Amino acid sequence: MDMSRSYCYSVLKSLPNAKPVIDRFHLSQKLHKDTDDARKHTQNHIKKHHNKDEVFKIRWALLKNLEDLTENQLLNLITACNKYPQLAQLHYLKEEFRNFFKIKTKEKALAFIDYFKNLVTEFDIPELKSFCSTLDNWLPYILNYYDYPISNGIVEGNNHKIKNIKRRGYGYRNQENFNLRVHLEFKYV
Repeated sequence: MDMSRSYCYSVLKSLPNAKPVIDRFHLSQKLHKDTDDARKHTQNHIKKHHNKDEVFKIRWALLKNLEDLTENQLLNLITACNKYPQLAQLHYLKEEFRNFFKIKTKEKALAFIDYFKNLVTEFDIPELKSFCSTLDNWLPYILNYYDYPISNGIVEGNNHKIKNIKRRGYGYRNQENFNLRVHLEFKYV
């Protein structure tokens, strides 16, 4: 599930023996949101105090996986990180957390989360402290993944596909036509 308190509460109230698992996609999404918030904060500070806009070209370079960067994105990121150490720290922490998704055991995952929280405390980036609070608040459900390695990635992908169908059709006035389009897209006909 995603990190919706009301949804989790409803599931646990209806199914008291359920073991909710926080989907890794949503965990990564939260990290990227907080990373982007930290980037914006840094950019606003630079613009206000130094009247410079050179860090305004690094949003996607900061959020993408390092190995997926184009040469130009990598160059912009390196330039910004060399000038502004907080951006370098932010990028390092974001990339470092990606290692969490390679961990195979609950014990190692718990140790990694403690290690990551210590890094965030050391670098003192407020937006990532918010992410660490999320880790603390949802820790049992994040760790449930190691007992029940499931993901709702396929469902999320299908929902995204359906939203794109609606967008391309500028909405559908006829439910039957919409259903037919969904069936064609998923090749269920």
